Amino acid sequence: MSNSSAETPRRARHRATSLRKRLIPLAITGSVVLAGVGVHSAFATPSADAVISEVYGGGGNS
Repeated sequence: MSNSSAETPRRARHRATSLRKRLIPLAITGSVVLAGVGVHSAFATPSADAVISEVYGGGGNS
């Protein structure tokens, strides 16, 4: 009885696991790259007329 066209369940499981092992790192890398594309760093513009209105002077250490 030859089943040359049918895969054994063990071989099918191995193939699925092997595919998963290759796709997971690729998916993680792709999501990190896509997340980094939309992120812009915030730039603070220096202000000549900045005013500090409050100061916290108590830290609780004596």
